[in-house]
Amino acid sequence: QVVSDFGIGPWKKKNEEFVDSFEWVYFCRQVRINGDVTIVQRSYPNKWQVHVEDSKGERPCVSIEESRPSYARLEEILRAIPGSNSSKSLGDRLVSEWNFNIDSLQNPPDN
Repeated sequence: QVVSDFGIGPWKKKNEEFVDSFEWVYFCRQVRINGDVTIVQRSYPNKWQVHVEDSKGERPCVSIEESRPSYARLEEILRAIPGSNSSKSLGDRLVSEWNFNIDSLQNPPDN
């Protein structure tokens, strides 16, 4: 595409700056970091929440953030949670991932 949806030249820059000024009204994303199921959520006007799935399948809020947490910040939060995969050594995480993959293959989800 030669011409952006935002226009060209100074109009494009002005329009991109305008869109960048928007604030997230609702955001919910699940990511898997080092084997930990992590949910980042926000609903305006509340702050950003980080939820982590525990061994019981529950997803308690483990952190409230002023701004959208980066991947590095999520790793930092996860490392501070006792018993999380991220708080384990690399060897323990590899064993955990291996077991997860074997379990996934033996018990495929019903789709």
